[in-house]
Amino acid sequence: MSILSTPERRQMLARLASNIAQKPNWSQEDTRRYESYTAEIREINAAMAAEARKNGFSLNKDAEELNQRHYKAFMEWLRAPNKVDLSGESYRTLQEVRSTLGVEGTTLPGAYFGSGGAFFAPIGFVSKVNSALKLATPFFDEGFATIAETATGAALNWPTDNDTTNSGILTTENEQTQLQDIPTGLVSLGAYRFSSKGIAVSNEAVADIAVKPSLDDYLAKRFGVRIGRGANPYLTTGTGTAQPTGCLYGLTATRTATGSADTDGVGDYLIGYYDVCTLIDSLDPLYRSNGTFMMHPATLTYLQQVTGRNGQPVFTGLNLPEPHLLGYKLKLNPSMPQVPSEASSPAANYQVLAFADFSYFIVRRAMPLVTKSVERLVEYGQTLFSHILRIDSQWVDGASGANACMTLQVTY
Repeated sequence: MSILSTPERRQMLARLASNIAQKPNWSQEDTRRYESYTAEIREINAAMAAEARKNGFSLNKDAEELNQRHYKAFMEWLRAPNKVDLSGESYRTLQEVRSTLGVEGTTLPGAYFGSGGAFFAPIGFVSKVNSALKLATPFFDEGFATIAETATGAALNWPTDNDTTNSGILTTENEQTQLQDIPTGLVSLGAYRFSSKGIAVSNEAVADIAVKPSLDDYLAKRFGVRIGRGANPYLTTGTGTAQPTGCLYGLTATRTATGSADTDGVGDYLIGYYDVCTLIDSLDPLYRSNGTFMMHPATLTYLQQVTGRNGQPVFTGLNLPEPHLLGYKLKLNPSMPQVPSEASSPAANYQVLAFADFSYFIVRRAMPLVTKSVERLVEYGQTLFSHILRIDSQWVDGASGANACMTLQVTY
């Protein structure tokens, strides 16, 4: 096949696949043909990329052009009274985006583009949602946890290792080099489905192109905050069974706080200066160089009140515009346990501080979907929008976070 003919053939295959995807019921033959068409599209894309690299060209311009068309088509779809009211070009663009991602499932037409009133969100819209996610959870903040973006929700295998106990050796000339394996493993990241729930918007607002903020800005912020609030508890303490594995799950407390007696001479507080120092010292220097504290907002307030023998605040860095704890960055997480305000009977343990290199905590998120229904609330004159984001998380330091994350607990 001539490389010059591949764009035309790719478009033809995408149209054929689209015709199949719009059938209310798929046969096994439909499934086979759909897989064949999309597989050939991927082969064409790979061939075109290889040819471009061979000739010193880049396909980035083509990708950027598709991104721009995708956003324009997506915005038209948000406001269109029905999918069939989209222009032919916009609908083909939304189909083209899905056809370039590969096939994720073969059993239900609901897994494919446009089915059930759902389309993949374009990069520009996803960026707005991600900005709002950071308002509700620290785990989607760049530079904190490692975020793995994937086009589909297929299992993502991630290697793990921990080499903190190994070191090189001094050798003499001509001495045979010794071997020292790195303890390695593999974790599999899934894709658990989180929904923003439905957001009803009046049809007048949907149709008003001058609405401020714009419709996509309005939806993106609410999608991001809702999903961030919903996912954050699981990213913190999730069990990994039918839900993400949280960063605290399975960790036993590294230190138990002894209180502030050594700090203020009285012991008025459950956490003292030396408790925080020993927590820092418990983290291997390999991880400590990128260490970050994570705590509940109420714990931050609690630590701001800890004073020394002179009555002055001990943790002065907490009162700065960008607070830090003993020189280390900190992140606030409303799903972290907080320092209890009164004793329980029997006494209970609360892991109130985590100190870790969270770059070893992987948060996987698959390409999001936006759904729209114009029928469900038609009698109210409203359109229903929702956002679907699939997420999973795991430590990849080789020991389920037992090396990269240290915690301080209070018993009260």
